[in-house]
Formats: sequence, C-alpha cells, structure tokens
Amino acid sequence: MNKKILITGATGFLGSNLMMRILKNESQTNLVLLIRAKSDDEAKNRIHLILKKMITKENIERLLSRVEILKGNIIDEKLGLSNSTYERISSETTHIIHSAASVKLNMNLEDARNVNCNGTKNIISFAKCAKKFGVLERLGHISTAYVAGNRTGTIYEDDFEVGQIFANTYEQTKFEAEQLVREHFSELPITIFRPSIIVGDSNTGATTSFNVLYSPLRLIYHGYLKMISGFRNTPMDVVSVDFVADSVSQILLHSRNGIGKTFHLTAGKGNTMTAGEIIDEAVEYFNQRGINTSNSEVEFCPPNLFKNAAKQLCDEAGLIIIVGKLYEAYVSIMRFFDNNKTLNELRDTLIKPKPLNIYYNNLLAYCVNTEWGKREMQVAQSITEKI
Repeated sequence: MNKKILITGATGFLGSNLMMRILKNESQTNLVLLIRAKSDDEAKNRIHLILKKMITKENIERLLSRVEILKGNIIDEKLGLSNSTYERISSETTHIIHSAASVKLNMNLEDARNVNCNGTKNIISFAKCAKKFGVLERLGHISTAYVAGNRTGTIYEDDFEVGQIFANTYEQTKFEAEQLVREHFSELPITIFRPSIIVGDSNTGATTSFNVLYSPLRLIYHGYLKMISGFRNTPMDVVSVDFVADSVSQILLHSRNGIGKTFHLTAGKGNTMTAGEIIDEAVEYFNQRGINTSNSEVEFCPPNLFKNAAKQLCDEAGLIIIVGKLYEAYVSIMRFFDNNKTLNELRDTLIKPKPLNIYYNNLLAYCVNTEWGKREMQVAQSITEKI
C-alpha cells in the first residue's frame, strides 16, 4: 500500500527538509501538510515559497501533485480541521511525522506548553483515530537531545527522567511532550527522534534558520561579541539537517525495528568540535573573507564570573549578558550524547553523521553569501541550478 504521511511543521527548518526529501526519494508516497495560516491560499503560498528555494520551478507542480495542503493548527481541537476533513485524513494516514514545535529558548512557560505539549496531545489523538481506521503504521515524534537538561557525562538513548533540571522552557516543554508520547508506547507505533543542535546542509551550508548556533556567530561577524559565558573545552554536539532528515525518513519509513524506541540523531563522540574551536574558526574565517571584525577575539568566562566580567569589558555589556544567559547551558556542560543504537539502525545505509569540522566552512560561507538570510532566495536558486 502506498504511504500517506501527515507532516506537522512543514514550514519549519527541519520539517521543510523532511518534506523535500520524502517527495524526492519516496515516489509512491503522498503527503498531507498541516500549515498554520489565515487562509487556504496563504497555506499553499507558504509551501510554494519553500519549494522555490529547494527545487527548480518546473519540478514544483509535479511534486505538488502528491501533496495535500491543509490550513490547520496543532494547538486547536481536531487540528483546526472540519469534522469531515479530520475523519477523512485520519482514515488515510499511514505515517505521522510530528515536527511542529516552538523552538524559542526564552518563551514563557504557558505559551511553550500550549504549542509543545497541547499540540502533541492533539497529534496523539489524531494518531489514535488513524489507528481505529486500521491504517496507522508509524508515528514519529521529533523531540530533542536536550530533554537531558543539565545532565553531564554520557547521555544514552534509553535515558529519560532522572531528576534533571532544565535550562529553559524549550527543554522543559519538549521533555513534557516526550513524556506524553511515552505514555502511549503500548498502544501506538511510536518512534522518538532526539536531534542535537541542527545546522544547515552539510554539502551546501543552506539553512532557513539563523538561530541557536548562528546567533553568536552573527554577533562575531559584526564584531559585537567579546565574551561568552562558558568554557572553551565544552564539546558541542552539532548535526546537519540533511543527516537528521535522512535518518528520520529512513528509520520511520523503512525499518520496523524503531517502534517503541528512541534515537539520538547526534554527532556523537569524535564528531564534535569544542566551543572554543567553533568560535576561533569562525573568527578566522570571517577575517579571511575580509569582513570587519576588529577586536574579534572572543573570551570565555566561567558562568559564576561572567556578569561582573562582562560589565567591565565594554559598554555593550547588556547585549553580551543576554547572549550569555541564553546559551550558557550549552557552552558550559560537559556531556556526550551516545548514538550507538542510531548508528546500528543505519549501518546498512550511507547515512551517518559527519564531523562538524568537515563541513563547518560550508555553513559559514552560506551565512556570508546570503548576508545571514537577506539574499537567501537568490543564493538558493543558484544552488538549485547547479544541482
């Protein structure tokens, strides 16, 4: 039977890459995309705009013949769909990929829970409905490796609740959402995916999301960032979006072994760079490109000393302190995300995480060439033409 996949979050960075890869690689698969929009036309236009960045114009209509775009919202009852549409789609859906989420680190807890937890509850309800029709084969839930909170050392794929403390509402509500999903392991064919920090395509550097790792890099690019709250030797687990998207589609669509399991879509030991290496190589790259990053050396300061040290450093201390608080946990905790189960599941494929240092310059080049997204469409089209 042909697969029909409901994807939430298809306009997001990971969701759009999942959509594109499935359309390209799974010729017998149809997609249903739940898009948050004010109208059906707006929902369709959002998908068209994303596809224009990824493929040639003549291929868009051909691929869209296998796509149904629905205006809806995961936080609404029955996903914001009419009763008839909800019943029809649930009677046809063989797979669900739930990638919609709020990824803001500083969102207030109530709003974060509304999207990440209540949205997940509604997807679980939809999955139960699809199961009643006897068509549901898999539900893939996109969580995050950072449900580990403040844990140190080696974090294993089977680890979950061990009394960890969370650095922000994103980590906390993604943990709570995963907890909801785990409660239904016995009745639904669930697979949980936990990516670490997702960056652009390893081959082209392309990204539509310039947050998380990109935010401090952008401050360095403009010569603003002088100090970071954390330690130079902190390992940073970073993975490319192509690895994450390929892993999700492979495990969810082509492996029966993943049901009831959790997979770390992480770089793992040996493939990480330290925080100091990431910053130093960015400074060196920007300087080589002739970008004005005067006084661009960035200092690392222990978190307990950061606030006072930043105040003494320069007049821009307010900006630096905001950056320090937001990312402090990710630049100060010594931990590794074990991914042996994931690697074992992918062992017969060509899918594997690449060391960050192999493609890091591709990421930096894309940032510079697109002026941090301002010229994103123009550069994306030139990449598409080359492909």
